[in-house]
Amino acid sequence: MMKRIISLMICLTIFIAVCGCSNEGKVITQIGTDARPTGASDTKIDDRKENDDGKKSAAPVYADTYSEKQLFKVKSLDTYPTKWNDEDGLYIFSEVEGSIPYLLIFRCIDMPIDVSQYMEESIVPFINEDYADQNLKMEPVTREKVGGKELLSVKYSYDVGEYRVTAQRLFLQHNKDIVNFTVKYYDDDQIEPLDEMLERAVSSFTTLTKAEMYAAKAKSEDGANYKVIPSEASMVEYTSYTDFNNYITMDIPVGWEVIIGIKPTREFDILSYGIELRDPAVPERMLYFNLSTSGLVKSQAAHDWYVKYYGADYPLSKTPVVSDLTTKGYFESVASWYGYSDLNVLENMDKVVVFEANSERGKKVECVATTYVTAINYNVNSNMYSIFSPQIDAGWATAYDIVMEAAPVEEFYDWQPVLDHCLGSIKFSEKYLNARNETWKRVNGTAATTMSTADEISDMIMDSWEKSSHTYDVANQKYSDAILGYERIYDNETGDYYRAEIGFSDWYEGERYVADDSDAAYTSPVKGTIYKEE
Repeated sequence: MMKRIISLMICLTIFIAVCGCSNEGKVITQIGTDARPTGASDTKIDDRKENDDGKKSAAPVYADTYSEKQLFKVKSLDTYPTKWNDEDGLYIFSEVEGSIPYLLIFRCIDMPIDVSQYMEESIVPFINEDYADQNLKMEPVTREKVGGKELLSVKYSYDVGEYRVTAQRLFLQHNKDIVNFTVKYYDDDQIEPLDEMLERAVSSFTTLTKAEMYAAKAKSEDGANYKVIPSEASMVEYTSYTDFNNYITMDIPVGWEVIIGIKPTREFDILSYGIELRDPAVPERMLYFNLSTSGLVKSQAAHDWYVKYYGADYPLSKTPVVSDLTTKGYFESVASWYGYSDLNVLENMDKVVVFEANSERGKKVECVATTYVTAINYNVNSNMYSIFSPQIDAGWATAYDIVMEAAPVEEFYDWQPVLDHCLGSIKFSEKYLNARNETWKRVNGTAATTMSTADEISDMIMDSWEKSSHTYDVANQKYSDAILGYERIYDNETGDYYRAEIGFSDWYEGERYVADDSDAAYTSPVKGTIYKEE
């Protein structure tokens, strides 16, 4: 929740500083005085319908215009000057760079409120306040269809010296984002180019991953007949995350989300403390870390006994049965908690298991996981009211230091180092350790048990991972590459591995890259893909 509040505050600050500044000079150089800015052309762009000789020119060319900072692209006439400003967003000018008229586009990512609430609670009040002393006239908020999409729109005008400026701000709900398209012009401007500019921008607005952005703008090296597109995992940038209680800090990939709470209820428990890290774009990319999960019954007979005598809502009546008190047995028993089905253990290395399963979206994932399980005995009569009935063990088990690192099968080797970095970066604060110890004493009457640190668990996972056979993965990766039409390529300079379309050696003329069919090529992260330059 705190993350979303901070996100909202940042976006509000940006919108306040940008899209409605009463001091127009703050926005690039569009207005430096009360007069119309010098250098603004009186000749309006008319989509190049007529050239200087009065003849029709070629049809207008609309090309992709990119915002590399906010990861989106729109179509814009290739003669329109553009400018990126970190505080404001992407400017597209229909005349001269730095002057009204213009279109400004800003993407506010992962907003905690929807566009209607944002307009009502933030935008309209701000406009009323910020332009109050500039003869503001504002029309009611309307819904407007632009570029085949429905946007919320507010139109207003205000005085700047002897000129009257009209602004229209339109807001598009794009998944969890709110995208603002702001158009500004003087009342005597020819606005047809702006209308067309807005239509094109809205209809073509597309968000991109960092890898997609890189691929779209990548160019081949000088004199080379190929270009290399890095993989998304190799381009990850980290940011520091702190939870709402200042209990933990950790490195997370930019744009990923963190959920605090243990499975399956997501309730916060200071003794158990659960952290789930996911990529919203590909939820199968996931890290889960949980200090402990208790109350797991050890047999179906014990489960039935609790249901019979304590009811179906009793905690021990609702937990999975973990009859095999091993790492493998735990994950096989509770796979549904994590949204997995059809779990198939590929390798069992005692404290570490590697398994394959289907995600909630039906996508095949691979996962490396660890925990250790302990249990207590609690012998009871199978018939509570008969001392002569056979006894059963109704004791329960506790799993400690639960970790899962998961990603889609075809890219698991790319993302496992990223997930392991995030795991190893988790640090618990003194505040948390003190609060946990106090809670433990109240509940158990003893000093808290020692908990493993995340970096110790990370080291154990990597040690086991490096010692595993990976036999299944090699065969699976080769099969996947064959279906997709790829082969593995080794970089002699860096020691990295890449993918390339089958037939790479037929057209590649250098010595740096060589085809490689060894096991190492299929059990190492893929740094990117090599494409032939057409």
